[in-house]
Amino acid sequence: MRRSRISALCLCVFCCLSLSACFPEGIDGLLQPPKQPIAYVQLQTQIDKLLEAGAVYAFPAAGSNRQVIQQADIDGDGVEESLVFLQKNEDHPLRIYFYHKVEDTYVEAGVISGDGTSFDSVSYADLDGDKSMEILVGWRVSDSLRGMTVHTWVDGALHPMLTNTSYNAYSLQDFNKDGLPELMLVRSSATDIPGSAELYLPKGKDLVFSTTAPLSLGAGGVSRIRNGMLSDGNPAVFVASYYGDNGLITDVFAYRNGKITNLSLDPLTAASNETVRWYPIYATDLTGDGITDIPSPTKQLPFYDANISDNQFITTWSSYSLSGVAAQTALTYHNFNKGFYFDLPESWSEGLTIAQRIVTNDEQQLIFAQYNGPDTAPTDVLIVSILTGDGHSERADKEGRFVLGEKQNTVVAAKIPASAYDAQEKFRLKKEDVLAAFHWIIKEWIVGEMTQS
Repeated sequence: MRRSRISALCLCVFCCLSLSACFPEGIDGLLQPPKQPIAYVQLQTQIDKLLEAGAVYAFPAAGSNRQVIQQADIDGDGVEESLVFLQKNEDHPLRIYFYHKVEDTYVEAGVISGDGTSFDSVSYADLDGDKSMEILVGWRVSDSLRGMTVHTWVDGALHPMLTNTSYNAYSLQDFNKDGLPELMLVRSSATDIPGSAELYLPKGKDLVFSTTAPLSLGAGGVSRIRNGMLSDGNPAVFVASYYGDNGLITDVFAYRNGKITNLSLDPLTAASNETVRWYPIYATDLTGDGITDIPSPTKQLPFYDANISDNQFITTWSSYSLSGVAAQTALTYHNFNKGFYFDLPESWSEGLTIAQRIVTNDEQQLIFAQYNGPDTAPTDVLIVSILTGDGHSERADKEGRFVLGEKQNTVVAAKIPASAYDAQEKFRLKKEDVLAAFHWIIKEWIVGEMTQS
């Protein structure tokens, strides 16, 4: 027994010595945090000197690139440069310090200076096909006014490709399908003169104005801007603007016959009338086919029972082609408060009424019914229950209901009432139809209310 203990002790000592040999700094060295590369330490030293001199970090307010220190391969050599966003109490207070990496050190290679209260956004894109990345900087002058500058790398230095140009929103979209994105700036108007979308194209090492197209007459500030696809596969930009009292209107811009064009604009009214809605819902790829669908909510027919809330909408979705023709793609009922929607048969666009009933504090019902006229009770064809509170899961399977989905302490269940068989054939649903039609709403990641795709 003693011999075995001694052998075990020797083995332990041998292992410790072996480990020490493998790790010259000893076992304690393994517990130390990793050391930063020399180049990053040297970069931070340069930044610290600027901060000690009174500069402060300045985060871009919008977009997907919000860090105060960003890295991108600007010159196209496969090595990322560093850009540091600062604000100084001097003329042109907003500064982007550009550092070029040379072996194990970062060398300051230029400064982009501008005016405003903050950086609005920054994007990187190869606009001219030379494999280097242009730097697009949005400068926030006020809550509604922004200025855009674009900078490129030429002969070892930063070159201004586009000087300060006002805009309210912008998008980078490959309109002409040449593999490179084009810059579209949107300028809103608060007057009776329509705003505009302007396309800028590269010419040598400059970015120059190309063509323009109007926004809808009456369109106010931009609420949301996103890239998408037309029904015929052509790229487009969808600009949703505030319209009238609590309304929205979407203008659809694409590249046609060598110029930017508003495909949805009605020439008689100078507005995209078919996209106006008084409900907060936006264009999206609803059906998952890569085509962008535009919503048009319609308030439903009044419910017979005046004691039941009937302020409900169904939404017709349409997509545009490059010729400017819109075609219906889907019909839905969206419930944004509870976070779900139903695909509806297209035949339900006529003769449907929807109402909401409060059963208890823990149960609400949505009633889909066939409209039978103002003086006749509707025929219920589908009852959807929204259950919360204690025992919501157990209650979902009672009273002939079947579960559609459960999320965040809420169960959505449905029941096809016996009265559905007395309705017109188009309103008769099977259980599998209802299950397939139910979807949770997936919220898009939107940086603020206005963004660029």
